Amino acid sequence: MYITVDIENFAILREIGDQKNPDPVAAAILLDLAGIDYILAPFSPHKKYLRISDFQRLAEAIPQAFKIAITAHETSMQLINSISPSHVTFVPGREQATKEGGLNVLRLEAQLRNMLYQLKEQKITTAAFVDPDPKLINFCAKLGFYDIVLNSNSYANAKTDNELASEYARLAQSCLRADKHDMQVAVKGGLNHKNIIHLNNIKQLEEIIIDESFIARSALIGIEKAANEIKDKINFSNSKNLI
Repeated sequence: MYITVDIENFAILREIGDQKNPDPVAAAILLDLAGIDYILAPFSPHKKYLRISDFQRLAEAIPQAFKIAITAHETSMQLINSISPSHVTFVPGREQATKEGGLNVLRLEAQLRNMLYQLKEQKITTAAFVDPDPKLINFCAKLGFYDIVLNSNSYANAKTDNELASEYARLAQSCLRADKHDMQVAVKGGLNHKNIIHLNNIKQLEEIIIDESFIARSALIGIEKAANEIKDKINFSNSKNLI
């Protein structure tokens, strides 16, 4: 199981602070040294917490571990053309999300098809951040996405054991469907060092992406300890079986 950390929140803290610290690129390098497999940096023309210079520095500092997320806007392609990443994940921009929070691939089909063609020409692989629904997985495979990132916010926000089991089942079923299309599967949204443990049971799941919770945890115990805590949870095999 690969572990990825989204570093946007380090950039948000920088914006509300002195505009210099914390440096998200420095945080990314520390995460890489701590054994985190990948670093995810989201770009949006409407949210410019991460700067163009950040993406350029990340591409130079950790080229093998650096991943980028973009929205379905042509301005995103300008950044892609300047740094030439090997992989891109599409996430919702303004008015591009479903009610649950995933990318509305059905409504954005025309835009996505055009951008996917351009990325394929550059030999850049792609993933879509979508709600856990097998029908959406089928649609993404038909559209030409290589991989899937499942929206795990409903799982993370489940209030009861029944809700948790139901949302877990949705993720597991979507992972199975993606696997049938030979798509690699990741999960992202609301995950932390406590609720990731059950996800270890989903054999088709290959990557877990931690976002907001990581910076909160690292503020308490430090980046290296927070990274090791996540790695330990992923490697722990005696989790409760919810299936």
